[in-house]
Amino acid sequence: MNKSWKSEQLDKIAAQIAVFRHIPEEIGNVLYCDTNQPNSEPLSPIVAKRKKIIAVIVCALVLILYWIFLYNHYIWGGIITILAIIITGMVSDSTFSGSDYFVGDKGFATVSFWGTRDNIISVNILLFKDIEYFFTGECINKMNYTYNNTSYYFSIYGKLDESTNQYNNIFFSEGAYDDKRPTDAFNPKGANEEYCMLKIVEKIWTSFFVLSHASDDKVNFDLINDEVINSDAITISRNEINVYGTLYNSSNTKRIYTSNGNLVIEHINHSKKLFGFIENGDISSIPLSSLGNRQAFLIFFDRLYNGL
Repeated sequence: MNKSWKSEQLDKIAAQIAVFRHIPEEIGNVLYCDTNQPNSEPLSPIVAKRKKIIAVIVCALVLILYWIFLYNHYIWGGIITILAIIITGMVSDSTFSGSDYFVGDKGFATVSFWGTRDNIISVNILLFKDIEYFFTGECINKMNYTYNNTSYYFSIYGKLDESTNQYNNIFFSEGAYDDKRPTDAFNPKGANEEYCMLKIVEKIWTSFFVLSHASDDKVNFDLINDEVINSDAITISRNEINVYGTLYNSSNTKRIYTSNGNLVIEHINHSKKLFGFIENGDISSIPLSSLGNRQAFLIFFDRLYNGL
């Protein structure tokens, strides 16, 4: 749904007059809401019947006119007949179902219903306290050097499983949208409701993570490679950052820049000779697309180098 509808319903949630019937209490105060079914109730039997009749009449008229005037085009006639029947079925369908999406200050949830909004068929809840790592990435895809779409993924891992000593993936979502230059990063054109919800989840989870670790002396950040997590790849303290054992701080860092999706930190001892063929000293490249809790990392990284 559009941004104004979401804001309006969010205000109505507080007044207990929103379209939603079930909002999980576990997620805390609701900060965001959305749905793929904005109607509060299904069509009445009379309206549903009228809708089907109109759809059938329009379909019949289209086919009659085609076969009267273009009857000798059999191949196209068969294709148009099949398409007309499919479209008629879709238009006349009065099934009432959908999913509602919520983000609170403690977690997020998806609630699905069928027949009526009171008939809840599934509720999926994930709380921030149960999350350890949040990975996300987007990739612009081109065809013949022309923008095709933007693919994305969201992958969430839970707390360490002490029985296996591993982090288990507890949520995964992927897809694509068609918006080369989104004016609203949280609601690009062609993106579905789940994507829009997860962008908000990332934002609120980042605040949750930063506040949870604000007073820590050191904060660990992980890198993932082929679904294997290196949970102590990077450590940031208030005075330095440790990248795979190499220490950097504001006094020994020559420069910081991005290159091909990587955050590059160059030590003052690093140098290049013979047009870059010979390198000496320390330089570290952090692949941002493989970095867990990336937005939180950038906040702590900025605090380290800018004193925030």
